[in-house]
Amino acid sequence: MSRPMRMKPFLEKRFGYEFLHIHPSTHVNYYVDYGTTFAKLAVRIARGGYDGVLVWNYYYVPVLAALERTKRIVDVTDVERSITHARRLKGAAVDVVERRMMSRMDLLICADHSNYLDYSQRFKEVRVSYVPNGVDLEAFKPGDHGPKEYDSCYLGKVEKQYRLEPLIKAVAETGTRSLFIGRGSDSAYYEDLARKEGASITFHGYAEYQDVPKLLNSARMGLVPPVMSGTLKLLEYMACGLPVASPGKLDPSIQDAVMAIPQGTPEEYAGAIQRVADMTEEEYQRTAEKCRGMALGFSIESVAERYCDAIEEVLGG
Repeated sequence: MSRPMRMKPFLEKRFGYEFLHIHPSTHVNYYVDYGTTFAKLAVRIARGGYDGVLVWNYYYVPVLAALERTKRIVDVTDVERSITHARRLKGAAVDVVERRMMSRMDLLICADHSNYLDYSQRFKEVRVSYVPNGVDLEAFKPGDHGPKEYDSCYLGKVEKQYRLEPLIKAVAETGTRSLFIGRGSDSAYYEDLARKEGASITFHGYAEYQDVPKLLNSARMGLVPPVMSGTLKLLEYMACGLPVASPGKLDPSIQDAVMAIPQGTPEEYAGAIQRVADMTEEEYQRTAEKCRGMALGFSIESVAERYCDAIEEVLGG
């Protein structure tokens, strides 16, 4: 479930507003999805009648330029920022947009601590708040202790923009088994790559939200691809008691529980997978308890309160 949908009921309860959630309706590919969402947002704004606009990710910032006498709030997620800046030309173009538009923002909310530090230093004239993702601790929790069917798992879209190649090569290199949960426009490409690499990966495809925790608990650890740092998936893994290999740590408070993958190479992922595979049962359970314990500090309720507090400061200004 996306951050917008997770925050929506808390926002509506706190402020008494109706928050209209605009989302992609095509799911053809990354660019078409964002293109249709951008068009929907532009049409809604053109019709008027809104007190303010809260958008997720700065791709929509140019649309906000047309708004007058409204509150402009942008929530920047780590995933989109990482994907964007992984492409040099696209990243440079977005940097230009940021510099021109940031002064018109009333609030910038960052889900990743490193992004928060970056924006705070580069745009001192803008109010920047750090509010991490929150996880549903009732839904995502450790399953029954027992043998795991898979050595690792990945939860997310199966698309090239997420750079899943290092994960697949790592699974092949270690000779372990992995479960990929999710679908995307490049599923066929990655299934073919897994076969060519000799990687033992089960591509589960789409899973209903309520079925995800059980699937995660069938694996010994979770994998976060190179373009995701402070992603919600990291917390969902940890809430289920899974050790995590990730390029980022989301928040300084959980850095000791995450196996760092700074370069995003197959060798780094392979080392992390092998490390967990070699753990004794006692060592694994201690690690699982540590991960679950740290995830408890990121409940969806506590994070939503911080999120609403940050917005309330702007609405009341």
